[in-house]
Amino acid sequence: MGNITCYVVQLGTPNSEISHSKSMKKEELTLEEQVERIRRKRARRIDKTKPRMVLNALFLLLAAVGLGMYFFGSANHVPALCVIATGMVFKVAEFIVRLL
Repeated sequence: MGNITCYVVQLGTPNSEISHSKSMKKEELTLEEQVERIRRKRARRIDKTKPRMVLNALFLLLAAVGLGMYFFGSANHVPALCVIATGMVFKVAEFIVRLL
């Protein structure tokens, strides 16, 4: 893999020449340096995928159980609504984790 260098174009120069001056040295990055910079930036972030999946799975399970209790259970629907409400708490928690 060859080295690819990015240069910053200075606007207002004749023919929009590419600047190779030493003052622009900070802005020159090889492709490998750019990729490494992106990796470091992403590594600082916390991976939220696993907790969100667990919270979403709990919500789906409780919602399915609650609906089953509601439609196939006794005439008293309060326990089923409590199960569904508990599932909604997990869904709200998943939403908050997604926003953070």
